[in-house]
Amino acid sequence: MATAPLEFFCADFCPFAHRLWIALEEKEVPYQYREVNYCASFLPSTQDFYSVSTTRTVPAVRLPDGTCLEDSLPLLFWVDAEYAGRGAALVPAAGEATYHVHRLLKRVGDWVSAYYRVLMAQADALDERRAAFTAVLDEAAAELGRAPGPYYLGEAYSLVDVAWYPFVERASQLLKHFDKYDLEAHPQWAVLRRWRDAVAARPAVAATLWQTRSEASFATQPLPEECGDRAAYLRGFYAMYAAADVAEGKKRLGALRPPRMPQEDWDAALAQAEAHK
Repeated sequence: MATAPLEFFCADFCPFAHRLWIALEEKEVPYQYREVNYCASFLPSTQDFYSVSTTRTVPAVRLPDGTCLEDSLPLLFWVDAEYAGRGAALVPAAGEATYHVHRLLKRVGDWVSAYYRVLMAQADALDERRAAFTAVLDEAAAELGRAPGPYYLGEAYSLVDVAWYPFVERASQLLKHFDKYDLEAHPQWAVLRRWRDAVAARPAVAATLWQTRSEASFATQPLPEECGDRAAYLRGFYAMYAAADVAEGKKRLGALRPPRMPQEDWDAALAQAEAHK
């Protein structure tokens, strides 16, 4: 009998979870995608997730034997080692390249922190945080020039690219919209954009792009067509809650349940709407 795939707990808004999604695709690992809805703790799927993640944060993984794993960076290393015979190797076996993976991943942690600081900055702290983020972009671009090739290790794609990409993808869409930072005005953005586009062109990454771009678009503009049922579901679900007549809300929602949404979650959502009519 075939072994059931691992369960991957993700959330659309989370770049940390996006890291693991990319790695699973790169390693060609069979998995069951489990979307976590933090806004609806009453859903059975959310309650199930709480039993998997002690921190209640994504990403998390539940293995077929019931073992639960969490935390994005350790999970990236685990996936690469556990499925060493599959897909692309994301960590060099030995040598100077291995050193650079660990060195750069430490820097990525600082770069990510700077991104969040500028994204969340209030007006009185914005100039200072913009300056700090400019320094981060300078450093991130300079690191790309250390070896010839499109990636941080030159021609070799690695966990450094996987770990940093989800944040650059989001930064390139969200910061300008919220008047926090204009990446296009940064002199080194062309370098980072070429890297971002090279990563996005990888089939394993392209398979996940609807997540990032639908999330960013939901915050900034109408969702693009490729977001499909997720866009329709979100609009319909919120319309149901907003409708004075729940029956009309259900009618507007129609048959928009996303294929990946469990039936028991759908039933719970409808029951919750009924309770609030």
